[in-house]
Parts: sequence; structure tokens; C-alpha cells
Amino acid sequence: MVSGAERGVQVVLYSGASVAFAKTFWYMIYEFPTPINQTYGSHFQYLTILGLSVTFFAQVVGIFAALLNCSKLRAVKQSLDVICAPVEFLISILYWSIKMVDPGLLIDPRIALVPPLWLDVCMHFLPSIVELIDVVFFHPQWTMSVLASVGMFSPFVYAYWVWIHFTYKKNGFFPYPMLEMVTTSQRIHIFVVSGIILALCQQAVRIIQKATGKPDPKLAQKKNA
Repeated sequence: MVSGAERGVQVVLYSGASVAFAKTFWYMIYEFPTPINQTYGSHFQYLTILGLSVTFFAQVVGIFAALLNCSKLRAVKQSLDVICAPVEFLISILYWSIKMVDPGLLIDPRIALVPPLWLDVCMHFLPSIVELIDVVFFHPQWTMSVLASVGMFSPFVYAYWVWIHFTYKKNGFFPYPMLEMVTTSQRIHIFVVSGIILALCQQAVRIIQKATGKPDPKLAQKKNA
């Protein structure tokens, strides 16, 4: 059972994140319109927005799980976070590292504008921080191996590959300019490396969880056997 105090902290964390994410979507769609809004797939061509959508949904599920003290909803939230957390970490790592090199690799001025700093933070930094706090302090120890992580994320990486190439056929451009600057072979390498980073991010969470003293469920099962 989760204590009342812990559930209270969860409600505050998830509610705060949900408000920030809702404000992000509202501002992006209604107050910060860009040509991308009128293209096929709109903002959902971006990995950032796809990830933020699922993470937003996970926070809402978490609010109800904490308020109702519902184990089934909590299990759904934790299952979503197994995907959301590494994806948000990947987004933060890639976005800020590439932006420091050349923002033009990420933002095409023909279809998008440079977002204000607060919006940039809400899309590319805050989700990963919220997920990190959540999975480290409120999740059981993750046990998935590196190979299992690669196997789990491979379909998602492939699905995004198919999606952005489909929108490319509709719109005539990729959402990220850097993808137009490379060959198909180089794009494949980018996606493969991204998949590996996803798996490594998940393993990094395991290490951090272990460092905080979380018990390993597999070891607990062996002791009880």
C-alpha cells in the first residue's frame, strides 16, 4: 500500500506537470500558431510532441491513481512510465545537445518559429525531470535487461520512422531539417543510435533506482523461493 503522504506528493507532482503540459499544448496550438499547424500531421510530426502527449496522459492517470489509491491505475501509470521516461530523456539529450551545435538542425523557419524559453523548457526539459523524479522515488526497481530494452523500443523507433516518412510524402519535408541533410543510410544510423540511447537511458534509471536503495524484485523472489 502507498502511504497517504506519498500519494499527496504524487498528486502535487502530477498535477503541476499536467497544468504545465496543458498550458504548453494550449499556447502551442492557439497562441503560437506556425505553418506546421496547417501541414499533414501538424505538431504530431515531432517526437517531442508525441512524447509529451503520452507523458501528459500518464500524469493524468497518476493523479487518479493517487487520489483513488487504485492499484490498477497505478500499474497503468507505471507501465506508461517505462516508455515515457526513456523517451523524455532521449528528447532532452538530443534536443539540447543538437541545439548547442546548431539550432537550424532542429527548427525549419519555413514551418516553425523559435519557441520562447519557458515553452522550450516545458517541452524539452520539464517532462524528463518529472519522469526522473517519478521513476526514482515512486516506482519499484526496474529489472529489464539491455537487450530486453532494445527489443521493447525497436517497434516504437520503427513506427516513428514509418510515420515521419509517411508525412514526408504528404508534406514534402521532414519535421527536423537535419533529417533532410542526410542520406537514407545516415537517417537509419540516427534512428539506430537513438534506439540504443533509449535502452541505455532505461538502464541508467535502474542504476539510479538501485543507488537509492530500492529492492530488486528478482532478488526478493529468489529469497522467498
